[in-house]
Amino acid sequence: MLRSIMLILIICALNAPAAGEFSADDLVYFHAGLDAHTSDRLNNPPAVPAAGQGARLAPDAGGPASVGPRVEYDLGADFPDPSGSLELRLRPEAAPAAPGEFMRVQSRAAGKDGFSIALAYAPNGQRWYFQVQGRGGKCELAAWHGAVKPGQWNHLLLTWDRVDEQACAIYLNGAWLMSQPFTGRLAGPAALAIALTNDAAVKLGPVAVYRRALSKSQAQLLAQLSAQAVDRVAGLRAQIARDDQAAAERRALVARLQGKVGRIYHTRGRAAEPVAMPEGVMAEGVRPEDIGRTDLSRFAALYFPQGPNFQITPEQYPAIREFVRNGGGYVGDCQGAYFAEKLELLPVTCYYNNIWGLYKIHLKPHFVTDNRQAEITMHFGNGPIMAAGEGCRVIGTYAMKLPGDVTPAAIIVGQCGRGTVVIFGTHPAGEKVAFQGTRAHFSGKLLGTERMLVNALLLAAGLVDESGTPRP
Repeated sequence: MLRSIMLILIICALNAPAAGEFSADDLVYFHAGLDAHTSDRLNNPPAVPAAGQGARLAPDAGGPASVGPRVEYDLGADFPDPSGSLELRLRPEAAPAAPGEFMRVQSRAAGKDGFSIALAYAPNGQRWYFQVQGRGGKCELAAWHGAVKPGQWNHLLLTWDRVDEQACAIYLNGAWLMSQPFTGRLAGPAALAIALTNDAAVKLGPVAVYRRALSKSQAQLLAQLSAQAVDRVAGLRAQIARDDQAAAERRALVARLQGKVGRIYHTRGRAAEPVAMPEGVMAEGVRPEDIGRTDLSRFAALYFPQGPNFQITPEQYPAIREFVRNGGGYVGDCQGAYFAEKLELLPVTCYYNNIWGLYKIHLKPHFVTDNRQAEITMHFGNGPIMAAGEGCRVIGTYAMKLPGDVTPAAIIVGQCGRGTVVIFGTHPAGEKVAFQGTRAHFSGKLLGTERMLVNALLLAAGLVDESGTPRP
């Protein structure tokens, strides 16, 4: 057995559809067509199998011996780390294990540094899942309850990113399923073995390893192209170029927030210090006791975050109202939304709801929501369910019903004088919530919600209009 790290993807029949022409470049670390119609490649040169075909496998615990094709590839010493992606197409013709049997590991990787990636099936819950472990971290990502359909091709993508996201993510047919925090090291030397085990009736299509953690839009496109007889790498490369350009423009826009955001502390008596916020924004800390005696006009927007009650007295309220009415922005989430009602910045009524953890939110198209119309999951920690009055625009609602015709608003945008106000009943930045044993284990970054907080700041600060078009 090779002493290098083994990445095992186990199948019962290597019977994949014909793939289109494959072009390798610095994006693609490894590609195996598995159908004799494409050239297997590693770092541009053809990848020569290190083991022959037709090897007999020993019986697995509790399962019969299997006979069939087997091939191994030496992936070299520079397996993509700290970020990369593993793509495969999977067609289970039958459940890999009968109901009631123990879970079956369909793939496994292991090495001296603790690097392992396993693809497994568990009858309980009908889940296909990746177990990822590296030196210093591990996580598990699953496609649940028959989401991987038998008798048809399913596109699976696993991504890992220890630099920016510090997480792994799993996509099924281009749709993001979940992310998990991950900081483990996945380093070579590595080897890929494709073989048979147990009685799993599974077919496998092309397998590829990429040198970067693909984004949600890139995963969606790759899944679409993988079912077509086209060079999907060329299409993926074009999408990455577009995404990289958009990311550069986003960074330039967000950079304009530097020095223009004041983050309000909840309690008195602490030192005013810079506060790190999502996407690299640095806000200036503002103490409650300084409101009314400090010049707020040096800020373009004020941020009132979730947390305990703000130790701001009613005598100080006019200073904040004047700031907003004169054109300053106000962004508040959870406790910050409650406080906006106290300040009477918008005609809203806040209702308490004793719910902690994660909650489903329906988004409406708007710049703050990234123009999404979708149901997402957000952090919630006893924040307000809001009833919006005249002039308010509801761009997010809770998945619940209120008596009468009241809309259970979760995200509201409105005007107060010349100033823009954006309030969230939820926690867009995440910052895990714990109450009576309930804990949300996903950060706002992993859930993809913290970007909405930055969008709200950009809008409230007057740097963009409601369509997201930058202002001078």
